[in-house]
Amino acid sequence: MSRSDPLTQPGAEPPKPSEAKSGRAAQILRRLAAVAVLLALLSGAALFAALYTADAEFVAGAASRLLGQRVEIGRVTFHFGRRIELELEQVRVADAERPDGPPMLEVGRARGVQAWPRLLAGQYLPLDWTLEAPVLRIHTGATGSVDLSGLPRLGLHVTDGSVDVTTASGELWSLRSLELDARRAGFGTRVEGEGSARVSRGETPVSELALRFNAARDRTELRGTVAGLELASLPKSAVAPRGRGEGGFDLTLTGGALRGSVHLDVERFALQIPKFSGPVAPKTARVVADVDWRSGLLALELHPLELDDLVASGSVRIGSARNGRLVADLQLAPFEPAHRDRVSGLTFLALRFASWARVKSRIEAGVVENIHIAVDVPSVTAVESLSYDVPMPPTAFVLELRVRDGTYRPKPDDSALEHLQGELEIRGEVMDIRHMRMTHEGEPLPEINVHLDGMHRLVHLPDAEDHVVGGPGVPLEGLAPVGEALRAGEGQAKEPTVVHFEDLAIRLPQFMLPLRQAEGSMRFPDGGVAADPVRGVLGGAPAELSVLWSPVTERVDVDIHYLEGAAPGAPINGPRWLSGKLQFERLNLPDWPLSELRTRLTAERALVTLGGIEARLASGELKGSGHLDLSRKDKAPFDLDFDVSDFDPKPLCATFSFPPDSVTGRGYAKVRMSGALRPGGDFATEGTLDTKLILREGTVARLPVLVAIARVPSLRGVTGLLGTALPYKTVELDIALANGKLAISDAKLLGPELRMLGSGELDFSTPQRKTDVVVALLFLQTLDRMLDQVPIVRNVVLGEDKNLIAVYLRLQGPRDDLTVTPLPPATVQTIVGFASNAVVNGVKRLGRLIQPGGADAATPTPSSEKP
Repeated sequence: MSRSDPLTQPGAEPPKPSEAKSGRAAQILRRLAAVAVLLALLSGAALFAALYTADAEFVAGAASRLLGQRVEIGRVTFHFGRRIELELEQVRVADAERPDGPPMLEVGRARGVQAWPRLLAGQYLPLDWTLEAPVLRIHTGATGSVDLSGLPRLGLHVTDGSVDVTTASGELWSLRSLELDARRAGFGTRVEGEGSARVSRGETPVSELALRFNAARDRTELRGTVAGLELASLPKSAVAPRGRGEGGFDLTLTGGALRGSVHLDVERFALQIPKFSGPVAPKTARVVADVDWRSGLLALELHPLELDDLVASGSVRIGSARNGRLVADLQLAPFEPAHRDRVSGLTFLALRFASWARVKSRIEAGVVENIHIAVDVPSVTAVESLSYDVPMPPTAFVLELRVRDGTYRPKPDDSALEHLQGELEIRGEVMDIRHMRMTHEGEPLPEINVHLDGMHRLVHLPDAEDHVVGGPGVPLEGLAPVGEALRAGEGQAKEPTVVHFEDLAIRLPQFMLPLRQAEGSMRFPDGGVAADPVRGVLGGAPAELSVLWSPVTERVDVDIHYLEGAAPGAPINGPRWLSGKLQFERLNLPDWPLSELRTRLTAERALVTLGGIEARLASGELKGSGHLDLSRKDKAPFDLDFDVSDFDPKPLCATFSFPPDSVTGRGYAKVRMSGALRPGGDFATEGTLDTKLILREGTVARLPVLVAIARVPSLRGVTGLLGTALPYKTVELDIALANGKLAISDAKLLGPELRMLGSGELDFSTPQRKTDVVVALLFLQTLDRMLDQVPIVRNVVLGEDKNLIAVYLRLQGPRDDLTVTPLPPATVQTIVGFASNAVVNGVKRLGRLIQPGGADAATPTPSSEKP
């Protein structure tokens, strides 16, 4: 057949293989099968011979070489059947480097099962084992971390097993009554099963554990429950928890990383934190969290953590490495702090700081909301950092929250502050309280804003000064009228009132912290108060602060900056709650030309004592003492005793409703006065005054016309009619102010042109300042012809020389429009409402002072004594 001929013809059947060829293929297959059977027989014979001749020492040696550890086996038994069974008794596996130490593994009886095909394929290690009462000992410091991916996939059934784990610190953890059923699946690449055990720490039970697992070469899944978890048995740490927990977990271990979720409920939970005054003990304690642990970093996502009213959601990361950090970003659910029997976010502050404990105990209503907490501190110093043992940067700790509908009672017997609302923010060392508003007895109070720099000093204030101890003990209702009285008229003042103070100590519960050894200055801008700058000891630590209250904006701004270093001095206790030295550059009191006022003040209960008062009054020197009563709501009563020497009476004319600048000279006075500071108060109509006044070497101007006429016979003649001022050598009088009326008694004026005696009163309670005064004019010369022309004049003969004539006048009416009426002496004594006898007797006394002779001889030398 040629090569071009087709192998088959179209439509023809394909050729059939020859019988010779098919016989050769079958022969080859038979021969291969025969070879395989022969090899299997030879392998089985060799295996049987090896197993038959193997003893315990041989198997132990083989296992030692396989495991790299020292293995001892008491007895080896093989059972042949459909599967081969290997039974080992008294198995001990010890560390080759520490052969005298306790064995790593002890098994009383172990039974391994292997299928014949696997044995024939060279897999001599049985993959399914049953262990009775095994004991496994692990030392984490010696073995390091366990790589589960390197373990063979075994089917394992364990009854009454034990696992002892000794940590690097020597602490023993145990699994007792271990029951395990692990089954191989997926052609031996995966093991799944379930187990249970009791966990102990030393001899102390910790928990009961049950789990299901699914382990592959690169992934292990664990799902189980814990019951009876005794938190007090857990390793000691910075915080000490107590309680009994129940919960579950669903975890996945991949490449050394652990991920999954846990949930745990704890009964009778209590958490003791260092430096807390007591444990955190909620009625409900529950946590649901996602867990991610890898390379020494534990990350928790809370869904949520619940401790009564503290319900926190967010993330927490804890690094266990040397430079690891604790990082948290949490949102807290709103809560009502008035529920004092329930744990809340405020509980942690109250247990850490005594001042917050007092605040918490006085809250009666309100809601705290919009709470955000962020933490970023080193893990190894987390407790110290969060306790502010050292200054913290702004990112280390952040707290933000808002308060609304609050009711706070400063003291049990005080009226509550209501409708309280505001915002709090803490960033590291800085705390800001913003837009805090409230009402008191239905009246809105100014908005309060506080900026504090130095939280690490604030939280570590000494116990003796971290809050106000004592204080007045009574309501200080008079503070408001005092402040308003001091600020009155400040806007119209030529110079603002400035008060300098030093060595000031004040303990008021409203201030929260006591202030001592303070110095600074105070002003009253726009009717408000500004204390800036102030330096002193606030709450037991040195600080700089400023306070500004503006009635225009209705807000109070407080700025506090704590300083480093120790505070000088010691805490102040006892009934005295206020002391210090004050100095006024200028005190703006209407109609009182007072300046350079200095005083030392102290206060107990509602009474303020002013000691060592020194001032300049109308250019004179003032010294005295007094008291101020702060118990009244509408006003602040005061009383003062002082002496004034060498003052100028001209600026005081308006004070006592005399014509402006009508009196000149130099004065001396001894004064006892009392009144009250209040808004819109008028001392002239409300105060009392008792004064002995002496004026010397001056003039009196703007006298009534008849007084000027009386000067005509004097040495100056007709110049007296020109309205010139009346000169005097001495003016003495007693002044008493009461019920709005100014009484003048025993008044006398001795001068070269005229001598006068007077007595009467001015009524300040009337708008016209009505006046009713009796005056005796004593002439210095006898002019009979002139007296003949004035029939109303009555001679008063004093002494043998008969050279003194007195004329009595009554001044009545409004101060600006007086009516002058001449009076005979007999009439003077019958005038009702005046001490007329004082005038008449004064004339007689004055007559005894006048020496016979000329005008020069008739003027006695004024006494140099001061009242």
